[in-house]
Amino acid sequence: MKWNHTKFLMSAFLLSLVACSDDNTAGVTEDGNPAIAQGKSSSSAISSSGTGTTSTVDLWDGSAGEAHVNTGNKNVGNWYSFGDNTAGGLSMLRYPVNLDNEDSDNLSPVIQYCEGLCGTIELNNPVAAPWAGVGFAVAEEGSTADISAWGGLCVTYASDIAVNVSLGVAGDDSLTLPEVTFPKTVKGAMTLSTLMASDNSIVRCAKWSDFKIPNWAKDSSNAQVGKAISGDEAAKRARSVLFKFIGKSSQTVNFNIKKVSLYDENLPKWSESVQLPEVEKNVNTPLCMWKGTDGYESVVNTGFDPDGKYRAGYWYSFGDGLEGGTSTVDWEVPIDVYPDEDYLEPVVAECGGLCGKMYLSKGTRSEALAGIGFDVAGVSDLDAQVQVPKIADISDWGGLCVTYASDLDMHLEFGVDTVADAFVETLLPKSASLVEKCIQWSEISGGEAAAKKVRNIRFVMKNSVDTVANFNIVAIGKYSASGSCSVRLPSSSSNAAVSSSSSVSDNSGKFEDSCNFEYGDDLWFGPQITARVVTGLDDKSESSGYWFSIEDKSSAENSKVIWPDVPEEDVYGDHLDVIEYCSGICATIEFRNAYYAGVGFNIAGESHEGKLSVADASRWKGVCVTYASESDIDVVMNNKDSHDFYGLSLLPKYTFPKSTDVVTKCIGWGGFKSVDGEYGDPTTLTSLYFVINGEANSKSRFNIIGLGTYKELSIPLAQCTEKEYFVSSGK
Repeated sequence: MKWNHTKFLMSAFLLSLVACSDDNTAGVTEDGNPAIAQGKSSSSAISSSGTGTTSTVDLWDGSAGEAHVNTGNKNVGNWYSFGDNTAGGLSMLRYPVNLDNEDSDNLSPVIQYCEGLCGTIELNNPVAAPWAGVGFAVAEEGSTADISAWGGLCVTYASDIAVNVSLGVAGDDSLTLPEVTFPKTVKGAMTLSTLMASDNSIVRCAKWSDFKIPNWAKDSSNAQVGKAISGDEAAKRARSVLFKFIGKSSQTVNFNIKKVSLYDENLPKWSESVQLPEVEKNVNTPLCMWKGTDGYESVVNTGFDPDGKYRAGYWYSFGDGLEGGTSTVDWEVPIDVYPDEDYLEPVVAECGGLCGKMYLSKGTRSEALAGIGFDVAGVSDLDAQVQVPKIADISDWGGLCVTYASDLDMHLEFGVDTVADAFVETLLPKSASLVEKCIQWSEISGGEAAAKKVRNIRFVMKNSVDTVANFNIVAIGKYSASGSCSVRLPSSSSNAAVSSSSSVSDNSGKFEDSCNFEYGDDLWFGPQITARVVTGLDDKSESSGYWFSIEDKSSAENSKVIWPDVPEEDVYGDHLDVIEYCSGICATIEFRNAYYAGVGFNIAGESHEGKLSVADASRWKGVCVTYASESDIDVVMNNKDSHDFYGLSLLPKYTFPKSTDVVTKCIGWGGFKSVDGEYGDPTTLTSLYFVINGEANSKSRFNIIGLGTYKELSIPLAQCTEKEYFVSSGK
């Protein structure tokens, strides 16, 4: 999960969760809602809208930006969220926009952004089936409402998981609530942005009599267990309407509720099945064995195991944990802890391939190692404690074509014979965008002879220093000089390459990098349009490396960082729109008084409470910065567990000179000193700041293009400069 930096402070995406109990359902009295209770439609409370050739009575329409459900009483009807925390769960709901911390119960910004109520739920419960959801009250606290005259409900929604709709009622808390299950509307774990599209929404309706006791509350003979209540009875003493999402631990689901209306018998019923939309398939050549952009297939069709009896072509991940290392592979979306044959389907659906991060941590090894792979012909015995891959002759493939993107070079390895550590390999060079590389057997050691006895194919990252790298494998095919898999990325695939980018029009111009600055910037290079500095030292919170602004707050409006006036507001707080617009992190600083301002990022991460994690960055040996700036830039080391910007001038720093051209400058850790002559300590580093000092009533522009670990620059790179590269603010 990534965190949002606003000015100095970092705040998490709001996880708006409350317990699913009667205490959390405030609402309306029956006396305060006479029109609804008697089934009379008041024009001031409920509106009618056309749906096809029928007319429905809407309680709430998200497309109108309404935050309040029209139950007929203004005291209730606000949306809220709930989760499984009272049942030992840790499930969380994440909204796509930030909410005001002072008024976090107001979901208006979410509803306006989604044109509905949408969000992403991270399901997590170690002891039971996890769940979370949203709902609204129909009765004030301590009271009930008779909503039986509604007849039931119609809901317009989109969801990649089934939606359980139930009624909260007054009375014994041990009651099992009646519910009805609406079907999911899309196949696979689609992105939230996909579900926000109107053409992915459907309407489903259910009468109160359709609300039944769920199967989990029945015994093996289908008899009811414990106290229960029918849907018709629940509607007469209702307190709330709940939309619950239940799944597997570590599963991530997306939903968007667009409209809630009174029951309409002319609209589709809750039990009517949905023809789930399929991703339009590209035309494959006979040589293409697997293509993630075709939808949700997570198995490579090698041709050696047509019935799937031996798990040929099934992807798996591995690290160096058995050999002293601690390297791991993290997929882009959570997957089931207990894999089945389709366990990577959500990853493929999200990425248009197999994408994630490889955390390379060598431990006691000289080199860290992690990767993914598949067995060509499967394994000999699925029930064996140690599964031995079968040998296959793939010499007639002619070689292999791979479509991929990767932050680091990847080693394409072919396991030969039955010896576990016997491999021949070739290199897949790093690439920020998707490329198809085709390799003939003559290009690997052993050639065609090795290809006659292959057990598995692996994609491996190796490094002598700890780091984190993104990857995406999109297609696998047999060799063809012209390529074997024609890849067209689906528009909903936000992670199709190594890093996604916001769509920004009217860009100021692309950075050409004729100096090849990219080779010195191994931590982050802005023209690649990546949001985070890849420190390789993240504390697993996924909050390191995100840029934030620094402004002097010793008095009102001393200094201000003004970001470029990019076309779209960045709701996620990762400044990706700025980076795409500038080919770096750029801004104009306005100094009201003589003081400072700038930007920075955290090395390891930051907790919800604002405590910074400590990291040992000594292996960097220092930093290289590619930049342009109208003023000198102080690069400042922070070793404290919080951001103390008032004491910024006392911290160890090194000053890079101003330059209107883009240049690269490097400095070792030994060059950082405080005003008292104290050296900076890279073994306890928490943040790096880039600070500019200015005179009162002045302005200064800067653009940080790239960052790298310390290195002795070659003479051409050290002396090379690019043209002036700033982006003026329009604010």
